[in-house]
Amino acid sequence: LIRITDITLGKLAEQERRKFEVLFEQAPDYIGFTDRSGAFVYMNTSLRMFLGIMKDEVSNHTLSSFCTDSYKILIEKTVIPLADEQGSWYGDLSFVNRFGHQIIGSQVIVAHKSLLGQVEFYSTVIRDITQSKKIEDELRESQQILSESQKLAKLGSYEIDFKTGESHYSAEAYNILSISGNTSLQPHFDLFTTVVPEDEQRVNQAWTTALSTFTNCFTPGAPNVP
Repeated sequence: LIRITDITLGKLAEQERRKFEVLFEQAPDYIGFTDRSGAFVYMNTSLRMFLGIMKDEVSNHTLSSFCTDSYKILIEKTVIPLADEQGSWYGDLSFVNRFGHQIIGSQVIVAHKSLLGQVEFYSTVIRDITQSKKIEDELRESQQILSESQKLAKLGSYEIDFKTGESHYSAEAYNILSISGNTSLQPHFDLFTTVVPEDEQRVNQAWTTALSTFTNCFTPGAPNVP
């Protein structure tokens, strides 16, 4: 009696699994899979290195175990139920490893379900956005300082994005030009109409030079507005 079993599909599935595992292991993002209880069954190298753990310690961790304390309850009470209901969840959370090193991560959690709609396992991808968040915070702080300085010095500012054509006047610029903050100002030609005639040539020349060199080209002595 000879029994022949077609294992082609199983072999193909195993090959695909290995391809993905190679991809996961090379990825800089933190990638993991958990069982239906939320306990990890796999973490890629990047995630294990961040946590400072070995492969045999992976199962000791859950989706919430390496979040900062303020986010643990959020994960357990809000994030996981939302992923179960909607199929996935996305957001920014804070994570900390066993050495106390903390990062801000942009995380996706996907609830993988059976044909009957029951959650079988979870997958998650976390991207470290600590540096970009720091830059955003510093930029926001700089903008606040600039705004306060302009108020004190009675200086206004004008910005234009040449990619989108959008322009922005600071609050103090509105005050100096005696224009309501609800007024929608058009691009730079509206700004030029506020300059007194004797300064028009100097302002136009400074504008043209600034566009060609991307530098501050105003000569000493601020232009006057009526």
